[in-house]
Amino acid sequence: MKQLRSNRGTSIVEVLVVMVVLLVGIMTVIRLFPYGFKSVRHAENMTFASRLAQYEIERWKNNPANLPEGTLPISNPDTGDPIVLDNLSPVPPLDDEKVSSFRRIIGETTRIPFGGWSNQPVNGSFYTLAFAPIDERAPLAIRGSDLSRRIFDSDNTNGPQPWNILRSYQYAIDYDSRKICFRSVGQARVYYLTCSWWEFDPGGDPVLRTATNIKIDVAANTNNWINIPIPTGSGFLGMDAYSDTVSRGFMEIPSASSFSSDPYEYKLISSVLGIIEFNPLGFFQTEFGQQLEARIDYDILDPQIIREDKRVPTVPASEPYRVALTLNNIKEKDVTIDPDGNLYGGIYPTAGIDVDVLAVDLATALPINIAPAWINHKDGIIEFPAQVTLSTTGISVPVAGRNIRFFYKAEGDWSMQFHKAYSQFDRETDLSSHLTYKTYKITAGSPKTIYLAACNANNTISVDYECVINGQKRKIVGECHKTSDSLTNVNGQDCTYFDLKYEPTRIFSVKGVSAKARVAWRDGERWRYVDLDTILVRKPTE
Repeated sequence: MKQLRSNRGTSIVEVLVVMVVLLVGIMTVIRLFPYGFKSVRHAENMTFASRLAQYEIERWKNNPANLPEGTLPISNPDTGDPIVLDNLSPVPPLDDEKVSSFRRIIGETTRIPFGGWSNQPVNGSFYTLAFAPIDERAPLAIRGSDLSRRIFDSDNTNGPQPWNILRSYQYAIDYDSRKICFRSVGQARVYYLTCSWWEFDPGGDPVLRTATNIKIDVAANTNNWINIPIPTGSGFLGMDAYSDTVSRGFMEIPSASSFSSDPYEYKLISSVLGIIEFNPLGFFQTEFGQQLEARIDYDILDPQIIREDKRVPTVPASEPYRVALTLNNIKEKDVTIDPDGNLYGGIYPTAGIDVDVLAVDLATALPINIAPAWINHKDGIIEFPAQVTLSTTGISVPVAGRNIRFFYKAEGDWSMQFHKAYSQFDRETDLSSHLTYKTYKITAGSPKTIYLAACNANNTISVDYECVINGQKRKIVGECHKTSDSLTNVNGQDCTYFDLKYEPTRIFSVKGVSAKARVAWRDGERWRYVDLDTILVRKPTE
């Protein structure tokens, strides 16, 4: 039987079907690559963020004596004088406001360091702030210890007047007249007032406002009451009683001037580096029986300016002097396009920092001319020549082994924030009043619940209190709780809260004990972040 053999070829339809199947398979594989690349990039960013956050936490663990009293959110300084945003919660999801608002440092503390000395001060006692550059649009306030409050009636002219009977550690205040006064002495002084007040908002509703470090200049031999310069408009309703704290301030003098016999003096040497020079007499000064301490309040210029300290390696002459920054894709002036569609103009052009990378020699606190260095923006690598020039002097120095502080910005609008729970909270006894960043309240209906302003959400709080257990009075010391992520409305204000283990009969102290490093970056339209929390309290210098 003859075998039949088919000579029929492949039809065009079959070829097309095979091609379609192949294309579908190829496209499926290709579509997997972006997700893979995105996952790799996300993992890389998480690693970078964790590295920066860990560095920040370790930095504070090594310097607990300088830990601030708190970090506060403030309004945008581009729209006017910034005020504290007590009701801004740091809890995600993040947006532009939450990423950029937590930048007011309250009470970064240092004892006055020892400085140069002969028969008179010949040079000062230098201190470098933890965060820089600082925002010169906001006043730098340096304070001593808090004074004791005394309440007077400024209209009462009978009997001795307060400026004649107040002690050096006291001040007098009249809430109704919005006036303050101090002991009269033969020396000009400056004081800083933090307080809250009520005013009408644009909608006609009463709101509580808070301002820190209202500066009050007091001339020598002042024998009168002083009007409190609260920054408010025509809608002022009245001061919030007992919300005030007052401290003796350090006076700023020009950098070219000599220090006087007043230990409360300082010079701002560099706002970029945050270098302050104190009168060295302050090292020997006591205040209320303790060695004089300076508590420094300032605003960070921009959290998106990344600050890193690196040591240039010592290598053979044939090899380059390379420094690898933590982040890559460094922003490049006139090349990088910012989210607003404009070309990147440098780290902060309006402050005169219009470079891609600012390098400062830590040994001399002088900027380094970065122009001869080669910057690999994509990989975040800086390659130096063997000699670098200190910009303001023209002096060339070897770069090998030199400790350099770098400032830069990275694509993705990376930012580094340090959140510190406020160190000590005061109880608000007027339950109808709104809470500020440093007050708490307990309502009659929830005797175990402590409420705080929304800006304290997701912080760790330590409470010392007295309670009754099985009929016996007990004192609880250091009971710690995490404040809630969610907010609850208390008398028209969104508050964070936590519940004590027992119902308190008396509360001795409520303290913030947590610190957090938050590194955030923009992934398309979405902000991503890494938080690293720890328990950290300020420890006095031995």
